[in-house]
Amino acid sequence: MSENSPAPSRAESSAFWRALDTLIPALLLFAFLGLVLIQEGAFSGRQYKDPGDGDCDYYVKQALQPGSVQVNPFVFRILTPTLVRILKVNSNHLLEWDAAWYLFTFLLVYGSGLLFFRFCRRVLNLSVSSSCLAALMLLANWVYARFQMEIPFFPDPLNNFLWMLAFTLLFTERWGWFYVTIAVGMLNKEVILFLAPLCPLFVYLKTGKLLSRPVLRHAALAAGICGAYWAYRYGVGRWIGMQEYRLLSTNDWGVLSSLLIGVNLQKSVWHLFNTFGFLWITFILMLRELYTAGGWRNRYLVTSLVVFGICFFSRLFSTDVSRIYVMMAPLVVGLSAVYLDAIFAERKFQALVLLFFVVLAGNQGWIEGRAWLCVLNAAALFYIVLNANRPFPRDRVPA
Repeated sequence: MSENSPAPSRAESSAFWRALDTLIPALLLFAFLGLVLIQEGAFSGRQYKDPGDGDCDYYVKQALQPGSVQVNPFVFRILTPTLVRILKVNSNHLLEWDAAWYLFTFLLVYGSGLLFFRFCRRVLNLSVSSSCLAALMLLANWVYARFQMEIPFFPDPLNNFLWMLAFTLLFTERWGWFYVTIAVGMLNKEVILFLAPLCPLFVYLKTGKLLSRPVLRHAALAAGICGAYWAYRYGVGRWIGMQEYRLLSTNDWGVLSSLLIGVNLQKSVWHLFNTFGFLWITFILMLRELYTAGGWRNRYLVTSLVVFGICFFSRLFSTDVSRIYVMMAPLVVGLSAVYLDAIFAERKFQALVLLFFVVLAGNQGWIEGRAWLCVLNAAALFYIVLNANRPFPRDRVPA
């Protein structure tokens, strides 16, 4: 090093070690939970030759032979099969197809946990320990993690990762990359397009002017991405000679048949509640605090309501309730963690550890049966109400 070269300052060095100290415990805990999920779920006997779900057949076929599927909407969801194929082809024959699917799925589930940890730290301003436990709650969720490892042939892991990334970019106001994420994600699963209007909505909440130039510019960008997807879908449909490629139709059933089939399956409210269990209640309590503190203009409140509406609409055309509503995980788990972190005050670490094990027990099959799961969630809520400090501190409300 020359004499004129600037030496690293002590502040820069200490910042590096603080960042490392923050990251290593999270990485170790996430790796541990990932191994638990693999041990309990991955070796379930699911193979690409018999994936165990009709929809998975299409994604597997797309990976084996691109362009071999001509069924709506699976023919347009090319990103996950393409990336799995790239992983398999470039592994020098080290990975078989099953290994490629499992590895791809695990990396995305694990990556979502790490990204959620950063979301909790940077966006929600939680402590290291609270962020780590919140991420572990997310990874302990059966739909978000273990189900994906049991049947790894869905585009959901990449879709969930991109939703997590989109929320992070949205709340940190990196809106250009937010649009890039939407544009990439629409090639994996078109539902992410519904997030595009959130950006002009955020600009409106920030400026307070609906017809201002920034709002109109972002509205045009969001509309442009949706138009690009329509052109992509129309072009591909015409190119391969499909007779039916409407946006809300599945398996060539048509829009009305897709709607009727969707709403007649998993009609019980239990499927919705069981997606997050007692975290739904803490999420609702946090929304109440957001409204009390800032009214309807709070970004987290508005986003939560909009995304719930997106999931409600998407559920009408889906047969799997949990796989739809689990896309709200960054908001439901994140805002629940903020609420629990604030109300437990000095006892927050012990409380979050206990509640993490409640989530783990309810999602990993340690407690089975709807009645016992109801008892477990009721016990968690009773513990929260009994030990919580009141009132909610105003300085802990995210804006």
